[in-house]
Amino acid sequence: VIPTARDQYRLKCVMNEKSEFKPSLLVVDDEPAVGRLLKRALAPLTDDVVVVESAAEALTVCLGRSFDLVISDMRMPEMDGVELLRILSKDYPSMRRIILTGHADLDQTLKSINEGRVNRYLTKPFVIASLIQEVSDELRLGKRERSEVTRLRNAIDNQCLKLMLVSG
Repeated sequence: VIPTARDQYRLKCVMNEKSEFKPSLLVVDDEPAVGRLLKRALAPLTDDVVVVESAAEALTVCLGRSFDLVISDMRMPEMDGVELLRILSKDYPSMRRIILTGHADLDQTLKSINEGRVNRYLTKPFVIASLIQEVSDELRLGKRERSEVTRLRNAIDNQCLKLMLVSG
């Protein structure tokens, strides 16, 4: 299901918040058709969507650039989505994390939240408009967190400068 023109317009309005925030998204799914669908579906939010088919490929891509958000399938060969998101949460703590699964069970849900530090847990099949809204919400939260971190760092820098002037 492709988002309607109305959905795309509404989402562009949501993301155009006075600043030129161009989010970068990483999609990890071992099913190429799902990756292509997600890339097309997320187009209203950004044109910077990288799709990979394995956790190992995702880790390699992350070495060369940063992403604001990763969407990962839960069940993949070699390394599952929980393990991938656990690694990414340690190495890239500001990256927002969403996991998709077609097999919802309580143990996996708890494991993904506790170990993978997942921000959102979504089940397949999903409604495209709902997925886009969830991604948009996560991007907005990430942007707010980055602004707060910047504000706090500036406050600390100002306090340090004042201390140096007083003691110097």
